Amino acid sequence: MKRKFLKNFNRIIPAKCKCASWLEHWKKFSRQPVAICCAELCAGTATAAAFGQRRTDNVLVVVPVCEKHARVKSDRFPMYTGVKAVPVDMRVTCGAAKPESQGSEVRSQKKTE
Repeated sequence: MKRKFLKNFNRIIPAKCKCASWLEHWKKFSRQPVAICCAELCAGTATAAAFGQRRTDNVLVVVPVCEKHARVKSDRFPMYTGVKAVPVDMRVTCGAAKPESQGSEVRSQKKTE
């Protein structure tokens, strides 16, 4: 079974965007409901946003997490499949005209441990 990972999780904190918060930014551009943390095997309420890079192109992205996982700093972060990772680049999100196609899913990667 393939698992999704975000690399360099929470190592880079971007400047503030035009949205009320990074979690609001994620909600707006992912067009997904926020309920639970995107961290695999976590059932905590998503109340914060976390940052990482997509494995395929190293684009800086934001995902919804609980307070516990918002503090995690690791090289690889396992995520639930189906959670969209939204680019933080305001030129393609907050500064762009339409949010319809801005969310993009983090590519799956086989577990190598």
